[in-house]
Amino acid sequence: MTLKEFEKKIHGIINDREKELEELNNKKLENENKINEVKGVINKAKVDNNFKKHTEAKKKLGELENEQEFYTTRMEILKAPIPHEEYFNYLDTLDEILGEEIDKVFEEFKPVLEQVENILTKESDIWVRAMVLGDLIKKELLNDSILSNGHSTSYRSIHNQKSYLAVEECYYKHNS
Repeated sequence: MTLKEFEKKIHGIINDREKELEELNNKKLENENKINEVKGVINKAKVDNNFKKHTEAKKKLGELENEQEFYTTRMEILKAPIPHEEYFNYLDTLDEILGEEIDKVFEEFKPVLEQVENILTKESDIWVRAMVLGDLIKKELLNDSILSNGHSTSYRSIHNQKSYLAVEECYYKHNS
């Protein structure tokens, strides 16, 4: 299962739950109206001294109240948190999918990583060669003089290792 499929599944569960809650709430409201109507019939039957109508309405009221209780209980069940075991199963599944998806992306990244490593190695080699050459110039051409006209004679490049800094910046950008 892909992350997209699992995401769709979880959203489906949530949407189905919300849809059922809405349907139950509508049924509950309709049922409340029916209960009020039946209570009116009961009161009228009492006034009209109609025992048969009274008995039928009382029976109907009991059914409607049972139905109302059912809707209320079902809504409470739907609103209740899922069992911990089910929750942790979802998280385990998510973690498994995440590992698989990251592995797929990393397989795509491997060739790019090799290119980046080659570029960083080239840049580092150039940098090291320049530093060695700077030290050689100092040692052989200046005879290890420490200061010249107030300036240090050690070679320090004014240039940065741009590729390395770009990779580092990318790393920090995606890990903060």
